Amino acid sequence: MVFTQKTGMPVITGGVHKALEQSPPEMAIVTTGVADLSETACALIVGGVRRILLEKPGGADKTEIIAVVNAAKKNKAEVQIAYNRRFYASTFAAQKIIEDDGGVVSYRYFIF
Repeated sequence: MVFTQKTGMPVITGGVHKALEQSPPEMAIVTTGVADLSETACALIVGGVRRILLEKPGGADKTEIIAVVNAAKKNKAEVQIAYNRRFYASTFAAQKIIEDDGGVVSYRYFIF
């Protein structure tokens, strides 16, 4: 496979369940389409992955996100939702507005 040739890393085909039949990784990044985010994250959690970076929005609806939260709690997994907006023009504009206003005074950070 081209990926293996270029990176030296093996590829496991057949989906996440097939990959988990081998040895589950310690951590994973889930960047599937929205329709598959929750199912993939839950499969990884149940399959033994304990640290997951999950692309936003984390699920197609509230029910799917709650399923991820419940799976994470039950299996003692750490799941973080990724908001990859660092290089958007709107982010740079927000940073300028925050600086002009005197800086950040508080924020919230959620870990499931």
